[in-house]
Amino acid sequence: MRRQCLHMACARFFVLALIFGIFQAATAMDGKILTVKAEGGGGSYTSIQSAIDGAGPGDIIDVYPGDYYEAAPNKFVGGTKGPHQFGLFFGADQTGVTLRGVDAEGKPILDPHSLKAHIRTNATNCFGYSGIFVDADNITLQGVDISDNEPYNNKTIEIVANGFKMLNCAMTAKVGALYFGEIHDSADIRIKTYQIEGSWFANGSFISINSGAGMEGAVSGRIIRNNDFSGGNGMSWAAITFNGSGTGVPWFKLSVGGATIEGNKMANMDSFIRTRGTVLEEFEWDAYLANNKFDRSVAIINPADGKPRAFDYMSGAYLMPNTRKIGASLENQLWYAQSGDMIR
Repeated sequence: MRRQCLHMACARFFVLALIFGIFQAATAMDGKILTVKAEGGGGSYTSIQSAIDGAGPGDIIDVYPGDYYEAAPNKFVGGTKGPHQFGLFFGADQTGVTLRGVDAEGKPILDPHSLKAHIRTNATNCFGYSGIFVDADNITLQGVDISDNEPYNNKTIEIVANGFKMLNCAMTAKVGALYFGEIHDSADIRIKTYQIEGSWFANGSFISINSGAGMEGAVSGRIIRNNDFSGGNGMSWAAITFNGSGTGVPWFKLSVGGATIEGNKMANMDSFIRTRGTVLEEFEWDAYLANNKFDRSVAIINPADGKPRAFDYMSGAYLMPNTRKIGASLENQLWYAQSGDMIR
């Protein structure tokens, strides 16, 4: 009888808790909340990397308005490969950390065109500068502006882990790259899911998904949705590109899997969505054409398989075979069309 009364009392408390907001969101309960303020004070960190270094699994780092210039020296990828200097670094033991931009009152900002926390980086790692390097699973970047790296841009954000999310962010680095890729050539695939949603890719910034990313896991777990790619300024590269094996690029060693790509705004560029090399047969080209917003789009369709016509070309010194794409200019694509192809 006492046990039954105890259960009833707990149930009543739970209902009251839901009504009066005693329980907070699961993300806040899973870890602690750290704060970063450029001017310091109130127990806050003054640099984002120092907050990351102090964070544990599931923690949230709130970044207040300000301009942040970040460097993360003496970091080891996988705990052993280094030392390297990145701009920001999420080590493998910092799983589930969320880095989010907030306003002066501590409220998250959800409009990628109105962000208050602006991040520049100083990465000098020896395998192509990586402004932000993500070696931990389930990292979320939300509501922050990622700008240029010094001395120059290469991989603005490099992800080698699973479950990465970029939500309501801005990438304003000039020709910045959100770069996914396995850092080994074994069959042990780590990058199976990701989510890039509600973000703004300005100044020719783009998404590059490479070597091994998405070779395992459902396509539904890899999402590129409701982003703005309209700031290309006539760029000749693609807003979203998938690079598999079989190209002349030595670090593209593995195939890549497809993604759900929908609701994106794409304009002011020559190519929108592109695959190169050997990729898995899970790219839904009809859905890409139907479910995204282009200022104009052209695809040369091979009637034999209903996909964009594959072609080879040279990119600098590298051969790029089996290239398929949704572009913006018919004139720039007619050279590889064949008799009987359809134009969409």
